[in-house]
Amino acid sequence: MRHDDVNACLGALERASRLAEGVSLLRRIGELIGVPLVAALDDISTTVPLTDEDGNRLAELFGWDKEAIDEWVDQNFTLISPTTHACRFQHLPFFWQANHPFPQEQALEPIQRKVLEWQVAQGIHGAIIVPTHLSRGRVGSVSWLNREPDIDIEPIWREHRRTLLPAGPTEGPPRG
Repeated sequence: MRHDDVNACLGALERASRLAEGVSLLRRIGELIGVPLVAALDDISTTVPLTDEDGNRLAELFGWDKEAIDEWVDQNFTLISPTTHACRFQHLPFFWQANHPFPQEQALEPIQRKVLEWQVAQGIHGAIIVPTHLSRGRVGSVSWLNREPDIDIEPIWREHRRTLLPAGPTEGPPRG
């Protein structure tokens, strides 16, 4: 059963001692739920990409294209993305899907629409986002992003939202 496999991955994630292990487990969870591309942030208030112990950008380890990561960072999309903004106010997993109204009932600014349009141009058609509220006011998230335009992300979110709740970033040392 997929839920049992996802729960096993979440248990292993909790015990992981290196970020590379976590990357592998988050990717496996994505495969199990049918949304294999992962993104993670440990602090949505910074544009500095999250790296592993060896200095590798996690986004590259998750399979993101280097140019897409560079553009995301250069454009400060983390700071203006409607999904990272929603993470500040949400504590449960939520989703967004291209060509549907943004589900958090927030009015989107034109610059936020630009981020969603950029994601669609990159082949991202939706996502399941798990926000996490950490100490010192930090907010992080883990997202599984959909690259298939014909897949409706909402039923996947409905099926897995409770299971994915523990997948968000956990406490680590604050960056600084």
